[in-house]
Amino acid sequence: MDSKDRDTTSTSVLFSGKLWELLMVRLAATEDEIRYGEIAQRPPGVRLIVLQGEMILVIKEFRHEYGAWDYRLPGGKVYDDLATWKRAAEQGAIPAGVLEGARRELQEECGLEFLSGDEVFVSRAGATVFWDLHYVRCMEHSGAIPSRAGVDGEEIYPTWIRLDEMLSFCMAGLIKEDRTVAVLLRLFADVSIKAQFLGS
Repeated sequence: MDSKDRDTTSTSVLFSGKLWELLMVRLAATEDEIRYGEIAQRPPGVRLIVLQGEMILVIKEFRHEYGAWDYRLPGGKVYDDLATWKRAAEQGAIPAGVLEGARRELQEECGLEFLSGDEVFVSRAGATVFWDLHYVRCMEHSGAIPSRAGVDGEEIYPTWIRLDEMLSFCMAGLIKEDRTVAVLLRLFADVSIKAQFLGS
């Protein structure tokens, strides 16, 4: 929805809930045939890369989808429902919405104030599932992390870990969100790319 390279013009809405929508869309057309397919879409999420020297901020949270504790980058939903997301997309307000979502999630999950930052990467879910994750680098923040944070019953423990420890967490499966593992390895596993990212 927020990506210009995706045509999600639907011929019909098969299902629409609060967060997810299932569409029947036109995929391709030839002189002899028009092909349709199902597309699932939902509002995007945001993940924050917050660095302090050679340390990176992560949260430890119990995740019901895994039935286990997970180390994650701070983050969450950019929009709470489909209607708000679609209005923002129509107004061209997705970039501002992503930064606002980053600001809100950093405060809720880590007790820090987001002062400045920029988007560094967008992870696409796939060809038939549109659920983008926007990775935002927090360049300036203020405050101190609490021992425990979260809203609405969340149990979140923010902590700083070394970048080399974070890479070990990725390889050991302690960071379970595979899309985040891929982004972190892309940014920090290669020494030259890591130096460029840290120095930019």
